[in-house]
Order: sequence, then C-alpha cells, then structure tokens
Amino acid sequence: MKKRLALLLIVLSCYGVQAQTNTATPLPAEETAVEALPLSELSADLPQSRADDGGFVLGDPDAPITIIIFSDWACPHCQTYHEDIAPLLAEYLQTGQIKFEHRMLPTAGGAATVFAGAAAECADDMTEGGFWSSYFLLHDLSLTRNYDHYTITTTIARALDLDADELHECARTIRQVRTDVDLAVAMGIQGTPAVMVRYGDGEPEFVEWDDQLYDRGSVSEPVLRMVIEAAQAVE
Repeated sequence: MKKRLALLLIVLSCYGVQAQTNTATPLPAEETAVEALPLSELSADLPQSRADDGGFVLGDPDAPITIIIFSDWACPHCQTYHEDIAPLLAEYLQTGQIKFEHRMLPTAGGAATVFAGAAAECADDMTEGGFWSSYFLLHDLSLTRNYDHYTITTTIARALDLDADELHECARTIRQVRTDVDLAVAMGIQGTPAVMVRYGDGEPEFVEWDDQLYDRGSVSEPVLRMVIEAAQAVE
C-alpha cells in the first residue's frame, strides 16, 4: 500500500516523471486510407460513452478494439503525439473500427491538469458532449500556454455557454482524474504519453506486435495501424 501511494504522489506532483517513447522498426501502412474529417470536427458526431470506471470513450460501442491513451494536455510530448496520431484515430473512428479512450494522467501540468480534467468532466455533466469539446479546447490552451485555472474555466464556460462560477466550483473536486491516475499506477504507467489497448470488453493491455511489447510510452502510427487492422480480423 505504501509503495502504491508513493507512486500515486509522484505522478500527481510531477517529480521525476519523464516522457516515454517507444522506438520500433517502421512497418508499412495500408496503401489506401480513409479520408477522415479532423478529429476535433468528427468527435461531435461520434457515439460518446463512459467506461465501467468512468473513463471517457469516443466511438462505436461495438468496435473490436479500443485505443487507450494516457496523456497530459500540458505535456509537450503528448502535444506532439496528439498531432501525430489524431489523423489515424479520426480515420478509424469514422469507419467504426475503433474506440478512443482518453485517460488523464497529470505529469507536466501538475495541479493545472488535475483541475483541467475535473473541469472537462464537470462540463460533461453540465452539457451533452462537454468533455470532448473541452478535450480539444484544453489542447489548444496548452499549445498557447494559457493553461491556468482562470483561463481554463472561462474558455470552457464561454465556448459551451456554461456558468463559469458553477463550473469552477464543480471542478474543485477531483473525481475521474483520480480514477485515471489509479488505473495508470495499477498498470505500471509512470509517464506520458502512454498507450494501451482493450479488445472487446476486456481489460487494458499493452500493445504487442511482431514479438515486441510496447510497455513504455507511445506507440508509433505504423505499428498502431497494423494492430488495429489485425483486430478487425478477429471474430
């Protein structure tokens, strides 16, 4: 218990947590890709749901594979990975072949990301689709370095036509962020971005492809594409 608590405190305080990146031999992508809308535009028209523990999920509930990304909006490596992987997610979300599950893991952003995650969850409670709208707003705020409690609250409230005071008061309580951190600790994840997958309704697991286990950090676009394609063939 003491060891688990120590890991949890390390993640939340951001001390000693480094971004993780997997390297792998590039694998060829499929020759033909679906031309998808940008993920930020596509998300409003996709099914939105919550995992059993409350995690936020985007995409067809019957998709055979879920891409789970542990991320911090303020993490520079996460920002880069988001830009790299968003077209792939959009492509397969549009065809109903995957679900995308975002898990909030405060590393670089610390307390600001804890608050941002709580505000996004509150926005979802206050208006339909509020979390995913906030997800992209928070990404933009982090890129412009306007990533503080006041700007987060006012930006989300203004964009979604919410009461800023009510949103701020709601966000004072950590809820889903804590659950996501607990999951990360249980899975042995200590940095962002980190990627796992869920087959059907199964438990999260690390990506494994071509005899390599991707248990630290991100997974390249070519590898993730091959894993997604392989999952379509499994009955």
